[in-house]
Amino acid sequence: MGQRPMGTKKVIITGVTHEANELTRKILQHFSSSVEVLVADEVYSSVQHPSLGQLDSDLLMNGRNLARYCQAEQVRLMIDASDPFDEEISEILYSAGLFSEIQRCTLVCPPWVLPSNARWLEVETLNAAIDILPRFSKRPLLSLPINVLEGLSRTEGIDPVLAMDQDDALTEQLAKLDKIILPRPYTPETEIEQFTTHEIDGLVCRNEGSEDALVRVVAALTLKIPIVMISRPPLVPGPAYNSIDGCLAWMESQL
Repeated sequence: MGQRPMGTKKVIITGVTHEANELTRKILQHFSSSVEVLVADEVYSSVQHPSLGQLDSDLLMNGRNLARYCQAEQVRLMIDASDPFDEEISEILYSAGLFSEIQRCTLVCPPWVLPSNARWLEVETLNAAIDILPRFSKRPLLSLPINVLEGLSRTEGIDPVLAMDQDDALTEQLAKLDKIILPRPYTPETEIEQFTTHEIDGLVCRNEGSEDALVRVVAALTLKIPIVMISRPPLVPGPAYNSIDGCLAWMESQL
């Protein structure tokens, strides 16, 4: 990236979510050349813009290191647009804000609210879900990231199936379970077909709030399959917005 004009304000956006991508695009459109946005490699490759810079991922390993970088580079704002379940990144940005006194906010998609007549409940952990599943499901689909599934400690009373986007490397315990490689793009029709073909009678997922993941939930609702959702961790203190417009308004008040 070339030399930026004098007076350019630096903004850090963390996360590789849909929200991070869309927020980055909107900021670059709205603030034009008056800001330089530093983002993760994946967002940098996806958006591509002269006012876009790459944020060294090593900086997101420690709040004090990130704070020192922000002070040295005169970063004006930090926006946490990471996955709502990525507690570590959120806590690092929060601590960096405390150390550096740089203003920070969170952008997060709202959680799903399912119909009152749906068969669903929320629990705090995967193993809590596993404990309750045998009451109403024998062959549940576990639609969860690999790092979450690695915390699976038992499967007594159920015959779970793993939902996967690709044939990822699995631990010895997970490799013993049945797997479904789900085709993209996700559609209710293909999801319903997979549920039916593999005799799925329950769904375990996280309350992500994203449109992609909602397709699987809609399929389960259509088939009247019970859903156990892992609830989100609480947000760190500070301003939080469920919309990009709200986040842009906050930025305007701070710059």
